Amino acid sequence: MGGHPRSDGRFLGDCGPILQPVEGTLIPEIGYHIVAAEQGQGFATEAARACLEWVFANTTYNVVCSLVPPENGPSRAVAAKVHRAMRQFIWEKHSRQMCLYWTDRPSASERGAY
Repeated sequence: MGGHPRSDGRFLGDCGPILQPVEGTLIPEIGYHIVAAEQGQGFATEAARACLEWVFANTTYNVVCSLVPPENGPSRAVAAKVHRAMRQFIWEKHSRQMCLYWTDRPSASERGAY
């Protein structure tokens, strides 16, 4: 997804899921990138939450994650608002330490369904 919410049509950023290998399993990761001039206004959090909801509504995946380098404080803050849990691990894709934020698919009772 790209973002052009401004009336002047300026590009805001992008957000979307991509399958990533996490400990031997491909799972959807929500990635987000907001242009520097627009950061800190909640756009990444809003877009990532919408993406999380979309993945659970339109796929059969039971977990969605965000992979963030430990030193990326702003992205970690977004991921902490969007996801339910976090742990650090060595990501096999780049052989480096990353923060793995994740959310499990909500149960029927959590969604308000009976």
